[in-house]
Amino acid sequence: MILEKIIVIVVLVALLLLFILLAFKSNFITEKLKILKLKSLLLRKKDEDARKFALKIVDKYPQNYVAHKILAQLYEKEGKLNVALDEYIRAVEINNQDYETHYKVAELLQKTEKNEDAIIMLHDLLKMKPDYLQATLLLGNILYEEERFKEAISVYITAQKYHPISYELYYDFLWHNWYIGDINVVSNDYKWNLVGTWRR
Repeated sequence: MILEKIIVIVVLVALLLLFILLAFKSNFITEKLKILKLKSLLLRKKDEDARKFALKIVDKYPQNYVAHKILAQLYEKEGKLNVALDEYIRAVEINNQDYETHYKVAELLQKTEKNEDAIIMLHDLLKMKPDYLQATLLLGNILYEEERFKEAISVYITAQKYHPISYELYYDFLWHNWYIGDINVVSNDYKWNLVGTWRR
């Protein structure tokens, strides 16, 4: 009698777990199908419909990173930079390994005149991915805007080991040194050799 009750309980628990698993999988598949539909709307250039649909997705699935990122891109396209920034930040919070979105946050911070926040964001990004050239160049440009020339030069020197043949990086490095009047550095201290590497 007791054994039969135990068997019944085990079977019921197993069925409950199976039901939960199937419900989770069904929900997961539904979420993925919605993202496919959202991307389809974007491909057909139905931005307004895509924005409305993305809002529905994040309302039902607030942790959906793709929907937040697409919303950010759509808001940015519409010129709503602060709203776009909020969505990019939400996407980064969900997926911290998306370096491109980290960069977009920093870029919009600069565009919305939040340079100090952008500098912090880019420093953090370069700690995670030190060879991210575009992040280095953006950080250097923002530091230049803030007249923090020596910090910008330090950023370029650190980056050169990852990008020894980046002419853009080398140009910015020389420009900053020239701007602060360190002509010796520009003319003598650093050389650009025939294969495009930096020598000191």
